[in-house]
Amino acid sequence: HTDRWNRIENGYMWFEGVPFPTAGFTPEVLREARESFAFKDEDVLLLTYPKSGKEAGHYWGLEKSLHGGPS
Repeated sequence: HTDRWNRIENGYMWFEGVPFPTAGFTPEVLREARESFAFKDEDVLLLTYPKSGKEAGHYWGLEKSLHGGPS
């Protein structure tokens, strides 16, 4: 589906106006997360986009520990 809110462009999937990397994300997964997750007033949201190097290694290590995968 390629409309204003859901399209792949320059290696990114745009979902509701926000770019996501194409690896690991689908519109269905993002839609389900948006509909089922509720923020509370005391929640803190941290956003980062590791590109390479040490930070990317931490990201992939966290991703592996949360979602499983080969050790």
